[in-house]
Amino acid sequence: MSSRPLVFLDVDGVINDIEANQMLSRLSGPLEDRARRLGVDIVQVRGRRMAVPHHIPALIRRLADTTEVWWCTTWRAKANGDLTKYLGVDAFPVVDPYGRDAGIAWKAAAVAPIAQRAISEGRKVVWIEDFNGNLPELADAHFIDTGPVGYLRREDLNDWTGL
Repeated sequence: MSSRPLVFLDVDGVINDIEANQMLSRLSGPLEDRARRLGVDIVQVRGRRMAVPHHIPALIRRLADTTEVWWCTTWRAKANGDLTKYLGVDAFPVVDPYGRDAGIAWKAAAVAPIAQRAISEGRKVVWIEDFNGNLPELADAHFIDTGPVGYLRREDLNDWTGL
């Protein structure tokens, strides 16, 4: 039994800055120059372009070093591989309901038993997601809502005293 905090981590809107990715298509000039102006790295993951803010790999490595991280994303196990290699971390376990549903409803149902077990063991639980203000019901869990900004910031982790 681990005493480390348990973190559920989304990809799009947390690691992948969706707005920056859209802006890359609207700006002119070489892709590398556009990415530099937006402060993002261009990362190809399974044939899909991601715009990852420069500070994200260090934040994810910090999480991996201090917590137990689980992917909680519609990417599911596909988040492991190219993305974890770019981030500089080992593969994370994956929250997966083994269905085809998308959105926060399947995530909340799949997260609940894992989170409740960790909470009953006295562990802190944090869920990092672009909730956009629509937080699920999960007693005693802490939520980091990246929705208003579109990606995880350093201060988001600093605000959570468990990290």
